[in-house]
Amino acid sequence: MATLSTESVHVKKPVITFEQLHDLLPDDEIMEELVEELRKQALEYALTIVKFKEVLAAESEGNAEASDRGAIDGIRRNSHDAFIATTNAMLRHLNKNNRQQDWMSNFDPNNRPIYTKFAISLALHEVASQQDAA
Repeated sequence: MATLSTESVHVKKPVITFEQLHDLLPDDEIMEELVEELRKQALEYALTIVKFKEVLAAESEGNAEASDRGAIDGIRRNSHDAFIATTNAMLRHLNKNNRQQDWMSNFDPNNRPIYTKFAISLALHEVASQQDAA
């Protein structure tokens, strides 16, 4: 099973953390729900990327079939789409509440890699924070 670990990896702080996102609208239930959904989706998406890489490695060693790759690629794509949708909903909510931030201008619906980088940085920071707290 794939796992996320930050051991022996320097984890760069994301452009904004989950805690900082929450603090932008601290008493807002919608924002709280969006941040928690974003946390869940970032971690799930990062895990699907790990699983996808494992299938690619197994495939190159002759230990996986094309159907394995297709299945995990579909899951990865759906997970990415869900993360993008939640990120965009959160950005709209922040804009609606006049809480625009400079980092928000980086997001463009036609630039999927920026969402990938955002998800991975959030997920790695979250895992590192949990490991530090343990």
